[in-house]
Amino acid sequence: MRATDGNQSASVMNDDGLERIALDPETGRHTESAHALTGHTHTRIEYDEKGRATAIVDKGENRLTIERDGDGKPLAIIAPGGQRTVLTVNAAGQLTGIANEMGESYRMEYDSSGLLTRFTDPGRQVSEYAYDGMGLLTEAKTPAGGIKRLTRTKTADGTLVTYTDPNNRTTAYETKIIPGGSAADHYRSGRSQNRGDAAGG
Repeated sequence: MRATDGNQSASVMNDDGLERIALDPETGRHTESAHALTGHTHTRIEYDEKGRATAIVDKGENRLTIERDGDGKPLAIIAPGGQRTVLTVNAAGQLTGIANEMGESYRMEYDSSGLLTRFTDPGRQVSEYAYDGMGLLTEAKTPAGGIKRLTRTKTADGTLVTYTDPNNRTTAYETKIIPGGSAADHYRSGRSQNRGDAAGG
């Protein structure tokens, strides 16, 4: 991402240069997103006096509201049409439950490091996740019992990630830091993509 600074505001451009993300110069909070070429704002984010997000508003002024209790804990998300999705947050601030007006609910469980380990959907189908010592995902078990695996290998100039699907098909994905500090993503199928400045500048 490329950063631009001004006296009253700061912004960054997304990787393809088509979106400008405005930031509060004092807090760094994302305040709005606009089309880089036209300048038209398509998303605006509002915060309370303590810096907690309270609403997301689109270009049509449709407002998605985040309902909070007196301590700031999120209780629900209110859609522009008034539909209310109830949130359950534990003492550690982790989202553990989501329930909509149709009676559908989702449950999440975490390990002691705060990483998601178990996800249960409305049909009571369970997905499970495992991580390495760095907190990076290594395994995802699907409700049907299939296992998806990720292995990471450090190379001389980047990282090679190998993805194995439940049918034991593999895909290799490599990120290399090239001269100038940019990152190039390379799929072993031969496709590659230059992602620009790896440091975000």
